[in-house]
Amino acid sequence: MSGRYQKLESKKADTTNTLIPFIAGLIIIAVVIVVPIVAVPRQDTVPLPSLLAFEAPPGTGNEWQQRVCNACNNSWDFGTDERLVSNEIFAQNASIPDPRSLSSMVPFWGQVIDHDIVRSQSNASDGSFSIPMTPIESILLNTTRNAHRKVNGCRETVTEITPTIDASFLYGGFGQNALLAELRADSGTACRLRTSAGNLLLLHPTDPTSFLSGDVRNTEHSVLASFHTLFMREHNRLCSVLDTLRPSWTEEQKFWKARQVVVAKVQHITYAEWIPTFFGQEAHLLSSVSTQGTGVRMGMEFSVAAYRAGHSMIPDSVGDFMLPQLFFNRSLVIEHGIEPFLSGAYQQNAERMDKYVIDGLRNFLFMAPGMQMGEDLVTRNLFRNRELGMLSYTEIASCFGFTTQNNEQEAFIGLLSEELASQSSLPPGIARIMAEQFKRLRDNDPKFYLSNIHEIGAHFIAEITATSMATIIRANTELENVPDNVFVV
Repeated sequence: MSGRYQKLESKKADTTNTLIPFIAGLIIIAVVIVVPIVAVPRQDTVPLPSLLAFEAPPGTGNEWQQRVCNACNNSWDFGTDERLVSNEIFAQNASIPDPRSLSSMVPFWGQVIDHDIVRSQSNASDGSFSIPMTPIESILLNTTRNAHRKVNGCRETVTEITPTIDASFLYGGFGQNALLAELRADSGTACRLRTSAGNLLLLHPTDPTSFLSGDVRNTEHSVLASFHTLFMREHNRLCSVLDTLRPSWTEEQKFWKARQVVVAKVQHITYAEWIPTFFGQEAHLLSSVSTQGTGVRMGMEFSVAAYRAGHSMIPDSVGDFMLPQLFFNRSLVIEHGIEPFLSGAYQQNAERMDKYVIDGLRNFLFMAPGMQMGEDLVTRNLFRNRELGMLSYTEIASCFGFTTQNNEQEAFIGLLSEELASQSSLPPGIARIMAEQFKRLRDNDPKFYLSNIHEIGAHFIAEITATSMATIIRANTELENVPDNVFVV
């Protein structure tokens, strides 16, 4: 063998000796990195009960509605002239449509979300009041104070449900396992939620006026009952998808996955469609306001004052039905289905957000058959603001950093008396308070869908982000020609 050849062989041997460890290293890296990717099940195949903690409120003390402003006003008189104020300031004589052509879907979906994040606990032993609805006091509005604790002399009230957007309106809140078990189908089809005739919600077993769903307020009116029914159907539709997509899964696995996706769709519709439409140019506030260190707490300035402003946007009719016809009337939904109430809502203009409220809410709320008069929602709102010691309008403005526009004292009146912000359907003060709360619910919720993309799975994330309220309606009703954005007429 020539010397030259020997040198080449030696060089080849050296190269081989170098490559062998290199290749071995690559193999080890592949085993360490690639094999787990293959061997470990995809995140969307993991049994979900261990991943989702819907039954418990995230964080400590989040069952309490707490003040953002570190003060309260316990000097208000309450249970006295609320009805008089309602009559003198809030009476609405004619329709005042939203100037941006928002549909009544906006306030009605706002109520769904309200019921998903707040349900105050009443306590009759803490005080009850009878407020006259007429000058002769022939009809009384009977109400009780909320259960509470005192922090620095200020009342904080308990919410019975999770303060996050988690579709508790459909599935029930934390600790309501018995209700959830009643809502779910038998073991062989336990992914699904049970239905009554016509693919409607279960009939309430003891209340002939209501359906049975995750929230007891589901039949306050027919549009609300229709939303509950719509998302019950969406849950069951997803179960059918999972029957095909994941045939090896148990019914329990499929239930929790369907629930997870429904929750994500509710969140997506709220933040990607409802808020941008409702807020208009004021949607920038959800990026600019600060909520650091606040958790997901429910701010009382939001739940007691600002968010109740949506009541002024409710129209006096939905489709062919006057609003008082819709209160606690499940027979209406049984007879007509949910279609006329959903289509009536997206075809009907919302009222402008202002200090005027229709008689259907101010004089005929929850009016029972045969009665000449019902309750007054404005009176209830004023009562709640006063009995919980809400700060004045100017004090709340100073706390949240917006400029006052009027000289009203009470926060609820002052906020609603502001002019609408430019290219928005919200007054600036209400927009500021609402933005902080919804930013808090999004950014501080560890289970918000955008923070759990890998847990949810790529297939379902793609479906969620393509979802709108219109797609939910098209997939689960017989309605045709549904507009792409049902929040605008």
